[in-house]
Amino acid sequence: MKNFLRNICSNLPINKLKHKPTQQAGFTLVELIIVIAIIGVLASFALPRFPDIARKARVASVENLAKALESAVEVTSVMSLEQDGVTPIIF
Repeated sequence: MKNFLRNICSNLPINKLKHKPTQQAGFTLVELIIVIAIIGVLASFALPRFPDIARKARVASVENLAKALESAVEVTSVMSLEQDGVTPIIF
């Protein structure tokens, strides 16, 4: 049985493929420096905007919280009026 499997495996085309060395195995130093320079230019445009974005996000969060609080007060006051038998006027 072992000989049978060896014969089958030795005749597979996978075993006959050989690794061919390539001319270029990686990036050159110039290519890496160019990529780093491009990333630096893109970062110089993006980084100054981050503090402003964070500030705007905090302001929007506080505004949304204030609106939610206002809505909760409205709902509570309407429910209180309804419990007292008064028909609330909603604008």
